[in-house]
Amino acid sequence: MAKKMLKFLIPLKPIWKLIIVIVNDFMQSLVIIESGKLELKTQKLIPLKNHEVRIRVAVSAVCGSDLKIINKPIRPKIQIPGHEFAGKIIESYNNKSIVGQKVTVFPMFGCLQCEFCKNRDYRDCIRKKSLGYDLQGSFAEEIIVDERFIIKLHEKLNYEEGALLEHLCCGFRLAIEVEKWINPDANILIVGDGPMALADLRFLIQKGYSRITLIGKHKERMDCANSLGAKRILKNDEFFNLTDEFNNFFDIIIYTINKEEIIEKLSFSFNKRKIIVFPQSRISEDMMNTLSQKYGVQFGRAFAYHFDDFFAVMELIQSGEINVSELISARINMIDVPVSLPTLFDKSKIKTLILNQNF
Repeated sequence: MAKKMLKFLIPLKPIWKLIIVIVNDFMQSLVIIESGKLELKTQKLIPLKNHEVRIRVAVSAVCGSDLKIINKPIRPKIQIPGHEFAGKIIESYNNKSIVGQKVTVFPMFGCLQCEFCKNRDYRDCIRKKSLGYDLQGSFAEEIIVDERFIIKLHEKLNYEEGALLEHLCCGFRLAIEVEKWINPDANILIVGDGPMALADLRFLIQKGYSRITLIGKHKERMDCANSLGAKRILKNDEFFNLTDEFNNFFDIIIYTINKEEIIEKLSFSFNKRKIIVFPQSRISEDMMNTLSQKYGVQFGRAFAYHFDDFFAVMELIQSGEINVSELISARINMIDVPVSLPTLFDKSKIKTLILNQNF
């Protein structure tokens, strides 16, 4: 009986190999099929080109810019969002020795020829291409990236920590930029309670800034701000009822919300001797000119993180100075995302993670 069974199994072996090859030629990804709608699609894998690696995505973090792209896609029906992620290299065109490494990626690929790129200031390259926007993003089982922009994770970091590095780098660099302008005894106002605002708060506190007021409207996020060490936390309407107390008070305003009309309403609180605004959301050139001419506002640099900042933030996580887990409000398997979009857009959350259930 055993011999007959063996003869029966032998012809099946090549068939199973064929099935495995077919399965490995495809992956699943979340594609924006129309404004505000993601769909799980099965897509054929693309062969690698020079300098490219294929990464098996373990975790993607949802960023506010991803949500904007989902609502206003530039390439509907084919666009895959996502740029904050971590995973494992499973294939390399040039360098087989890096296969198996845990990595994340600097999500803006510069031209590598201009002066900015030579200094690894890839954000400033005018020819850069961004993951999830110009290039296909990380809301997928696999992603192809240029190996020259990969960042190897410290051995002790897990994939969730790796996926949140880019987000944390925004706050890390913001605190460095603030140091160029003011001393730790300055009065700082953070407008907004979103993930960006909380990252800024975290690293400002670490730099020794203690006189920080944050205004917002979401309980979970404001509770997080309290645990991080903000001196005062107010709801928006409470703040605007305290015009006498905050008149001519703040030296720096970190503006993280997308409602441009609010910033001019804050003018009563500007320190008329010196007021610097860090726009951690987009402020139009017209509004910046108005604030500059009318109130003497100067603008600090935001969204300016460097390639090397990733390694500095990794050290802070590894040393225990930064606790990533307190940022995570929700985890969703990639297969469930199309029916869980309200969770992605829920502004009461801090960071939502998309998990590759097949990793």
